[in-house]
Amino acid sequence: MEEQGLASYRQELRLLEEAQAGTCRQSVAFAAFVKAATDQDMVVSDQPSEALKRLDVLARCIYAQDRQLPRSV
Repeated sequence: MEEQGLASYRQELRLLEEAQAGTCRQSVAFAAFVKAATDQDMVVSDQPSEALKRLDVLARCIYAQDRQLPRSV
C-alpha cells in the first residue's frame, strides 16, 4: 500500500472510531471511507456495468411475466 493510501486508510479508521463514539458525523466518516477505498483503487465505478443493466432488464421482464393475471379460457 502506497503512502497516500495508508494515510487515508488511517484517517478513515480514526474517523470511523469517532463516528462510533458520537464525536464525528457519520457522513464525514463515510466520505473518508470512500476516499481511502479510492486511493487504494478499490472503488471502480458508482455506475452499474452494461452486463448488470441487461440483467436488470431481464429480471424485470421475468417478474412482469410472473405477475400477469391468468387468462380465461
